[in-house]
Amino acid sequence: MFDVMSHRVVHIYANGKPHRVHPIKHFPKSVLVEPLSGKFFMQYWRLAKKRGEARERAFREYPDIYSLFRSLIQASEETKRKRIPTLEDLKTECADVNILANTIRAADAKAMFEAKASMAKMLEKLESAKTIELK
Repeated sequence: MFDVMSHRVVHIYANGKPHRVHPIKHFPKSVLVEPLSGKFFMQYWRLAKKRGEARERAFREYPDIYSLFRSLIQASEETKRKRIPTLEDLKTECADVNILANTIRAADAKAMFEAKASMAKMLEKLESAKTIELK
């Protein structure tokens, strides 16, 4: 049998009940398993309800591995749906600037400066990306 649980024990509260869980090896640290019941838990940050309050750590409970994977896949797909329009906009902007730069070349210094400024803005957008896939 494979040893998939870490030996580290984490005590959490989910749905008002205490649970003794273990992180799963080769998974993000936010995915936990309770060996006695077979339930899985995933940590997330609950946003503050009022201004000035801190966000708090919370856990979602999943009855089986299928539910956990389904949730992870849906979250990934939702993230892609949100980011694809932004990436498409950047792609069209880059194509437009490329066409503009090829047509003007060095003939018009002002137009070239505007094209370079537009490219710098696009690079700033791309540098602020947090995930490796977007970078």
